[in-house]
Amino acid sequence: MTLNSMGDNSPATQLSVCLARQSPVAVIFRRGPSNRVQLIRWHRDQDRFFPGQWLKGRIYDQRCDLSPCGEHLIYFAANHRPPLYSWTAISRPPFLTALCLWPKGDCWGGGGLLNGGEIVLNHRRREFRKDRGFTLPPSMKVLPCGEHSGWGEDRPISDFRLARDGWQLLDESMAHKNGDRAPLWIRYDPPQLWSKLHPHSERTSLAFCLTGIYRKQGRWRETVARVCRDEATILDLGMVSWADWDDNGDLLYAQEGSLYRSRYEAGAFAPALRLARFDDLSFTEMETPAQARTWDQPLDLAPLELPLRSSDWPAVP
Repeated sequence: MTLNSMGDNSPATQLSVCLARQSPVAVIFRRGPSNRVQLIRWHRDQDRFFPGQWLKGRIYDQRCDLSPCGEHLIYFAANHRPPLYSWTAISRPPFLTALCLWPKGDCWGGGGLLNGGEIVLNHRRREFRKDRGFTLPPSMKVLPCGEHSGWGEDRPISDFRLARDGWQLLDESMAHKNGDRAPLWIRYDPPQLWSKLHPHSERTSLAFCLTGIYRKQGRWRETVARVCRDEATILDLGMVSWADWDDNGDLLYAQEGSLYRSRYEAGAFAPALRLARFDDLSFTEMETPAQARTWDQPLDLAPLELPLRSSDWPAVP
């Protein structure tokens, strides 16, 4: 994989994914170059992908969340330009057009969680006012993110979401800041370790480790993953940008701009299949359909055609 030539300190394409808890819907955050982000809707039951809108700026994917049904996305974004600079919004994925929007103005805190009819907003109290012209359905209630709402960066939202979705923090680790000239800004030694049990096997777990933050000419977050059985590693995925279990027990992960599925069959994992490559996508304008400006009308979406060849099927690492 080659680094893009725009001097943006990140690989050409990075993927992060947010899974809905009560439906097969997921949202992919496709970043690349670093100042362009696209939403892609993923229907995991058929592995169909629906391309969405782009943002000229940054979406902080660790501070985002999907509603249980997958039809609403809360996201924190910034373009560092007036009038908003940064904001938290709710939209209908794969569209970014806001159904409701809260101005932020900086990158401390921001984002939130969608727990049924409750919105947990990580803003300071004075930042709870919605932008002009936006309203919420009467059934939705906005709550602060704990006693220190509006504090932090990716944490606390990322930690709350992981714990809610079945992940357990096994090693908090220590963050070691290196010098300004060091190739890696923050090193976690030992790695910050999260673990999630397999949905159909108490002996099997997925370990996801944060090893570093901001490598020059590299990734913003360096993360590795491995599958363990009885605490012994049976599958080392190496460096990935995201990994999780599907509801049916399949292993899902993102690596080098591609998305993979390793099917779980008879207690074993099949060779990983590359579902799609997203590194060839480029910025395009997309109009927001009328349905995406409503809270509940069904969306009429066109799938992304991503043909696969047999050579695109990698062996299990």
